[in-house]
Amino acid sequence: MEQDQLPNKKDLDKLEVLYERALSSVSDITWNHHYPDYPASVKDFFHYITSSSWCNQNYQAADTPELINNLNNASIVDIQSILTAASRGERFCDGCWQGILQKNTLDDVIKRAKIIIDSN
Repeated sequence: MEQDQLPNKKDLDKLEVLYERALSSVSDITWNHHYPDYPASVKDFFHYITSSSWCNQNYQAADTPELINNLNNASIVDIQSILTAASRGERFCDGCWQGILQKNTLDDVIKRAKIIIDSN
């Protein structure tokens, strides 16, 4: 993937499908010795983010709260940064993905991505 590649409609469609599948699998997440055991659909969603045009290799995790708070003004690069931070969060906090999905944290982020892509 080229680092400056921006997501398109096809990328958005795949992101939405994978997100819906991940959301529908939240109840299937189990814990084994203090570590989450994620269903394939959850892993597929978060891995897609970091292996596709949705990944921003130059994201700054510390910027994520501000980006989310200003979501109505977010650019596609901001959306990439938020999604990248969400995907990588599990590396630093066991259960991060579960929390993100249970709280529907990415609903508005994906809606904003749709607005941006549909307007181009």
